[in-house]
Amino acid sequence: MRIIVTGATGFIGRWLVPRLQDAGHDVFALVRASADTAGLSQAGVPIIRDDGVRDLQADFSANGPFDGVIHLASLFLVTHKQEDVVPLLTSNIQFPARILDACVRSGVRWVVNTGTAWQHYEGHAYSPVNLYAATKQAFEAVAQYYVEAYGLRLVTLALGDTYGPGDMRAKLLNLWCRTAKTGVPLDMSPGLQKIDLVYASDVVEAYQCAVERLQAGDWSEEVMPTFSIASGECYSLRELAKVFEEVTG
Repeated sequence: MRIIVTGATGFIGRWLVPRLQDAGHDVFALVRASADTAGLSQAGVPIIRDDGVRDLQADFSANGPFDGVIHLASLFLVTHKQEDVVPLLTSNIQFPARILDACVRSGVRWVVNTGTAWQHYEGHAYSPVNLYAATKQAFEAVAQYYVEAYGLRLVTLALGDTYGPGDMRAKLLNLWCRTAKTGVPLDMSPGLQKIDLVYASDVVEAYQCAVERLQAGDWSEEVMPTFSIASGECYSLRELAKVFEEVTG
């Protein structure tokens, strides 16, 4: 297949793109105009740069035809300030909405969207933990129009916490690794919060499965299924810290 990936320079994107290539797919990366794409270029991934206003339909048509889009890109903020509101709306609603519009106008048949477990606080169908989660939900409301009006096929994979080699984010395991190396203490809470960590290759396998099922037409039109990508094994931070201590010594 011929597939566009957004967020290809991010942690999961750097795992997903080579897996798609190994499976025989032609992968294109849709990136910000200022993005560093040296690694993608070395891997032979064609680049489509977006400045936020350009006609994505023209880009899709010029480089296509494409079978589908895997949308990983987002602006993630745990808490936001007033000046963050517009960037959150732009990155998480406006940008993917422009992608959907380009899809239906250039004949792209399906989209794999990335949601977040933070849209579903305490297991609710919808209860946003923060504004980031609310923008992800708002985009799904926009997407429903394109699914119902144009027959675009769309599935959302809701991710929780992910980890694996090559992760440069300031996530918990990385912070602990830094503490282990430097000896500088890390102030933490009592550690009663629960966390579900999913290894990067398992996340990638979920995306590959979604792509195959969408291409095969497993879900009827006007259906927008959401799947939670989880390990099924939750730890408290206190329990996870004990595992980390045992593994690392």
